[in-house]
Parts: sequence; structure tokens; C-alpha cells
Amino acid sequence: MADEEFLLAFLGFWPPTNAEGLSGAVMVTNERGYPLEFRVTTPVRPSPMQKALYGATLDTYLILELIGKRLISELQRRPHFCFTNMRDAVAVESSFPLFFVAPSDSIVFMGDDAQVSYQRVEPVDGVSQAIGIISSDGAVLSDALPRIKAGVRYFDPLATFDRMRTALSVLAESDARYR
Repeated sequence: MADEEFLLAFLGFWPPTNAEGLSGAVMVTNERGYPLEFRVTTPVRPSPMQKALYGATLDTYLILELIGKRLISELQRRPHFCFTNMRDAVAVESSFPLFFVAPSDSIVFMGDDAQVSYQRVEPVDGVSQAIGIISSDGAVLSDALPRIKAGVRYFDPLATFDRMRTALSVLAESDARYR
């Protein structure tokens, strides 16, 4: 019996090209970073009423409830874990773990970070930058670490977010709903 294919997901959030709001995308890849599934949202633009009612919690609400949850629930493939480019997104409801990933030198810890686990992963290609990974569950991150280190031999997780953002830009050029 062949081993089950190891799948990674990348959940990203960006402002739309020409307006306020937030767009989201999720991509499932194999362990080498080859895209297998890609889903996007049209930009979510909060109304003035939502801005007033949600206040400082609006961005988190958009990330968790309106964009992240929807994208994760629509996936046809089930990844083993997911990287995200927004720290709040690690709380998206999911059947698989989510890890925040960023350049290791850009991660700042705050007083309320006592419960998070952090790992620095060095690149093996000598070109990519070291990444920092944050999880709300240290045991899950420890279990995933060998696969993460194996994956970065083939591709840079941060560059995957750049590829996704470029795809959103290409989509916005051809379809006004994504601008």
C-alpha cells in the first residue's frame, strides 16, 4: 500500500488592489509545493455599520468568520496542516492545525503570547530566509516540525504566499469583482 500523499495548505489574506477590505485565498500543495487546489474570495468590504459595530475586532472577524472559515470549509482536499500569513488566522475553525509563518526576524512577541509555541526553521538552500512558526499548540507544532523541515528542502513557504498574491493580481486584472 502506497503512503498517503502529504498535503500542505496556505491560507492568505491581502487588501484588494484598488479598494479597502480584505481578500482571501487558500492553496493546497503537495510536499514539493506544487499547487493542487486554489480557492479565492472576492474582496470583503465592510459596511459603515459593520465598522462601527465591530470596531477594533473587525479585521479579526473578517479573517476568522467571513473569509477563513469559508475557504477552509470549501476545500476538496484535506491537508495535514496549514500555514497562514495572518497571526489571527490560527484560530480559524478547522479540522487540521493552522500555523502562522513569517520571516523569523519579523516576529514580535507580546505580553499575551505566553501560550504560544514558536519554532525557527532555517532554510536549506542558502538563499531563502529563516522562517518563524507560531502555533497555539506546542505538541502539534512539534509533531509537524519534521514535515515542515522536509518541505522547506523543496520550496519556500513565504514565496508560496507571494505566488498566491500574484495569482490574485492576475485574477483582478481580468475580473473586476476581484479588484
